[in-house]
Amino acid sequence: MNSQDRARHPVVVGVDGSQYARGALDWAIAEAADTGRPLRVVHAFVWSLLGMPDRPTKAAPHGGLRADAQQLLDAAVAHARSAAPGIEVTGAFPTATAAGALVEASADAALVVVGARGLGAVGRLLLGSTSDQVTAHARCPVVVVGEERGGTGGVVVGVDGSPSSASILAFAAAEAARLGVALTATMVVPSLIPGDHEVQTRDEHDAPLHAAQFAAATETLHTEFPDVPVHLSLLGGHPGRVLTQTAADARLLVVGARGQGGFSALPLGSTGRYALHHAPCPIAVVHEAR
Repeated sequence: MNSQDRARHPVVVGVDGSQYARGALDWAIAEAADTGRPLRVVHAFVWSLLGMPDRPTKAAPHGGLRADAQQLLDAAVAHARSAAPGIEVTGAFPTATAAGALVEASADAALVVVGARGLGAVGRLLLGSTSDQVTAHARCPVVVVGEERGGTGGVVVGVDGSPSSASILAFAAAEAARLGVALTATMVVPSLIPGDHEVQTRDEHDAPLHAAQFAAATETLHTEFPDVPVHLSLLGGHPGRVLTQTAADARLLVVGARGQGGFSALPLGSTGRYALHHAPCPIAVVHEAR
C-alpha cells in the first residue's frame, strides 16, 4: 500500500482501558486529525475465547463482561469524537485476541497505534505480548506508545541502505512534517565486529562506502519534504543502542521491521526489537510495502 492509498484508509488504535492504551488513543486521535483520515477504535473481546462466562456479576449486576467491554469501547469512541469533532470515528468490537484483531485490521489501515503494555486476565501483560506481535506481523506501519511520551525534539529515523529505507524515510519525514519538527536521519555502522576469538576493529576503509550509501538513501528528502529540516548523522556502534540514545529527546523514533542483515523469515529485526524495549519515546516500526 503506497502513501496515496493510505491517505484513504483509517488510523486504527487498540484500546483496553490501560494507561498505555489511553496514550495510544491520544496519539491516534492527533494522527487522524492532522491527516484527515478516519479513526477506527478497536477493543477485542477475548473472554469468550478463554471460556470465561459472560453473565452479570455482583460488581456489574446489569451487565457482565461483554457489557463492560462494550462500555469501555463506547467511552473511547466518545472521547475521540469529543477531542477531534472534525474526524470520522468508528468503533470495532471483534471476538478475537487483541493482537489478532489489530493485525487483521492493519491490512486496510494507514497506521496502527498500540500501547506498549495492556491489561490481561492476570491484571497486566508483559511488555512485548500484544505490541510485539502487532509490530512483527502488521501490514502497515505501527506506532507503539509507552510510558515515555518523548521530549521536545524532532523525529529520529534509522537508515541502513536496505531496499525498505525509502519507505521508512518517507514515513518519518511525513511524521516530522505533521508534528512540525526536524528530522534526524541516522545511519549506524557497527564500529566493532565479532571475530573468531575476540572483538576486532572494523576496517576504516568501509567508511566512504557507507557514507556514499547514506547519501544515496537520503538524497530525495530535501526535494520531497522541502519544509522539513533534515539532519544527517553517520555514527558507529550498536545500532539499537545508538538509535535509542540519539532519540533521547525525540518526539518519535522510526525504525524498519528488518534491516540489511536480517533474515527474511524473521518478522522483526534485532534493531527494531531492541528499540521497542528501550526507546525513550513512542516508536514507529515500518514494514516493507506488500
